[in-house]
Amino acid sequence: MSFIQYLPSTLEQFLLCATLLQVPLTEMLLRRLNAIMIYLYTS
Repeated sequence: MSFIQYLPSTLEQFLLCATLLQVPLTEMLLRRLNAIMIYLYTS
């Protein structure tokens, strides 16, 4: 049953990390998509 007790805090930490990482990750993904689009259109 200890797993059930740890779950909420783990989820909270995960959500916090996800929120903090969301901005740079989204930026990185957008840049990569942009680069791929440019590559596809220019080739």
